[in-house]
Amino acid sequence: MRSDSISHNMAEADGYQDPATHREAFKQLFGGDIKGSFERRNEDGSLSTIRAYEVLVNAMTDRSLLIEFGLRAAAAGYKQAIGPIVLQNVGFMDQHGTLPQTSVQFFLEETQPSIRQETEQPPLV
Repeated sequence: MRSDSISHNMAEADGYQDPATHREAFKQLFGGDIKGSFERRNEDGSLSTIRAYEVLVNAMTDRSLLIEFGLRAAAAGYKQAIGPIVLQNVGFMDQHGTLPQTSVQFFLEETQPSIRQETEQPPLV
């Protein structure tokens, strides 16, 4: 189960990771949960990518997976585009039908700086 494999401390030995490192770790752990995406040009010229993720959990035993998803998304610099959608009883986690499965869908936004923002220089004083 994935929650067992990722339930370790997010910090490296030095206690700090930059957002790019967190983004890479997030993509490795949750990239397979992407269900769709689109890009949007913002008014300031920056480009945003909105991605839909679906995390399947047993609501009684896998809450730590949802917490880990949220913490890692925030550390990676993603913003919530809209609130999560929870669909209960979408199936079963086991073959005996005793562990109900819940689908939690997240919609996260990643904004890339505009070309203008990247090339702007601070004013000379």
